[in-house]
Amino acid sequence: MEHIELEGYKLVARRDRTDGRSGGGIVAFANDSVFERATLIATSDTAERCWLLIHADQVPYLLCTWYRPPTEGEINTIDTFKIEFEELSQQALGTLCIGDINAHHRQWIQAMTAQKVRG
Repeated sequence: MEHIELEGYKLVARRDRTDGRSGGGIVAFANDSVFERATLIATSDTAERCWLLIHADQVPYLLCTWYRPPTEGEINTIDTFKIEFEELSQQALGTLCIGDINAHHRQWIQAMTAQKVRG
């Protein structure tokens, strides 16, 4: 596991890959000025995904960082996201999910490409 540093930021969460592939995984940093407002509350057992609470002035917000491989037909990580979200979102006013989720669909991409060629 390589140690990563970014000037002016502190590590809040990290989930390295557990399937033998090298590199990858997810990481979340917070600016030094807001680091103490960010709390790791869960790390997914089934996906490269972490959940944080960001403590705003009045209420907390849920932040999900997620990498989902572009594997056609794979929906298990979406199903586990839903379960995790339903449980954890009860603690927050709103949710922001960021990362490389690879939620595109081949037919969408082909349709957009065809539309650009025509248009």
